[in-house]
Amino acid sequence: MKTYDKFDIQLGKKIKELRVKSGLSQTDLAKKLKYDSATAISLIEKGARALRSKDLAVIKKLFNVSYEELLGKEIQRIVHESIDDQITETVKKLNNLMKLKENK
Repeated sequence: MKTYDKFDIQLGKKIKELRVKSGLSQTDLAKKLKYDSATAISLIEKGARALRSKDLAVIKKLFNVSYEELLGKEIQRIVHESIDDQITETVKKLNNLMKLKENK
């Protein structure tokens, strides 16, 4: 699973949690975020559609939460894991290139 997929899934879960807690329907939230239908919100909450970046500020204000609370530690962990994986992969590639150079 790609990092952004994990990110979208976790953010979607948090948005749904906040929406339900506040008593809003998917249709209500779609209107506030200027989406055409509740289907967009359903897809966002499932992680099947990325949230528009401009909507983070609207959601933050609407639910009166901080970005840290909205994005959560789980999302931060996913991002850090992805960075670690990318660094590990880059180091492996560099090591392979060095081995190829040594064999010439």
